[in-house]
Amino acid sequence: MKKSIFIILILCISLLDAKYLAFLISTEDGAPLYTDKDVATMKKLLGDKYEYIILHKKDATYHNVRDKFIKISKMLNSDDTFVFYYSGHGARFDNLSSNRLLVKLTSNPSYSYQN
Repeated sequence: MKKSIFIILILCISLLDAKYLAFLISTEDGAPLYTDKDVATMKKLLGDKYEYIILHKKDATYHNVRDKFIKISKMLNSDDTFVFYYSGHGARFDNLSSNRLLVKLTSNPSYSYQN
C-alpha cells in the first residue's frame, strides 16, 4: 500500500512540474493576412496554463526564430507540452531531398544545397 501511494505521489509531482509552452509566430510579408489576430486567437484557445513565446512580424527573423528554438529545446523535457504555431506565408522547395523547411518569403536565406 505504501509503495502504491509513493508511486501515485511521484506521478502527481511530475504532472505538477510539467511545463506548457507555446511558441507563436505572426508574419505578414506585404499582404494583409491578419496574422496577429491568428496568434491572438491561438493564445486564447490555449488558455492561461501555457507560457508563451511570441514573435510578431519584423521580429520573426531567421536568427530570432532559431534562437528561440534553441532556448526552448533547453527548457523542455519529456513531460512537457509544446505547441508551435506559425501564421503567414512561406515557400516550398521541391528540388531538395527534404521539404521540411519553414521559410518566410521575404527572408532571402543564403542556403547552399549539396547532395
